[in-house]
Amino acid sequence: MGRSHFHPSFCKDCGATNEETHISQTGLCFGCGLERRLANNEQLENGSGPFYEHWLRRSYLAMRPRLLALDASQRSPREVESEA
Repeated sequence: MGRSHFHPSFCKDCGATNEETHISQTGLCFGCGLERRLANNEQLENGSGPFYEHWLRRSYLAMRPRLLALDASQRSPREVESEA
């Protein structure tokens, strides 16, 4: 049995309907999607704003396993055995 795909019938920012313009899978019309993309890029360039903070949190979470592995590789085998 295939998975059903939901396609929004109106833009979640401006409220334009599917009959007026094409609505993307994310629920935005072309104009609103472009505005949002430009605003997000500006936040990344400036290093501030909600989209930048979300990106930064995800980056730290993605880095965490590598940092833990690096930390473990720098400890002596004796320290690792004593923790077990």
